Amino acid sequence: MSSSPVPVVSVIIPVLNEAELLAQQLACITSQVCDHSFEIVVAHNGRDPAVAEVVLGLAQRDPRVRLVDAAARPGPAAARNVGAAAACGSLLAFCDADDLVEPGWLRALTAVLGRADLVVGHIDFDILNGGAARGPRSPTPFQYRYLPAGLGANLGLRRNCFTLLGGFAEDLLAGEDIDLCWRGQEAGFHLEEAAGAVVAKRDRPGSRLRARQ
Repeated sequence: MSSSPVPVVSVIIPVLNEAELLAQQLACITSQVCDHSFEIVVAHNGRDPAVAEVVLGLAQRDPRVRLVDAAARPGPAAARNVGAAAACGSLLAFCDADDLVEPGWLRALTAVLGRADLVVGHIDFDILNGGAARGPRSPTPFQYRYLPAGLGANLGLRRNCFTLLGGFAEDLLAGEDIDLCWRGQEAGFHLEEAAGAVVAKRDRPGSRLRARQ
């Protein structure tokens, strides 16, 4: 019996205990239409049995879905690194468990990865948080007055770029996604935005205060 082809794209989702929200995100991702074969790697950063139940239950119906144990080191950076190490694809797409990718997200992200090393998608900060609808926009934090950067909630990299950079910095308490984008550009990798790759981002408790800080 012939084995399944190796997926070109690996979608990596770090998760701690957001089982119900993860189920919604997985439904959005499995329905994506992409020009490349893709897998979904859920990196479980905790021991919540509800998370395992959601992922393994879906994996029985959809072989593209896998659960990997990422509980050894706490934090989303560590979980993303474990997920990337377990992934098979040459293109890596990162999103978060408690957000929702919009239709066309993966196709738009990977299309730009055809010519760039790092790709930053756009974020809708309003639709899941009850704010006035302003539409998706670039997450590039110009207020830092340095290089463009994106969020781990909507980020794509070529595997060789990710490997050479050593992945996300696990010693950072926050901003590991911005740090990765900055280090990539400092190393000579090309970053572009993908306006058509949109993620609806959900505010976490206290997230606005943390962002302001």
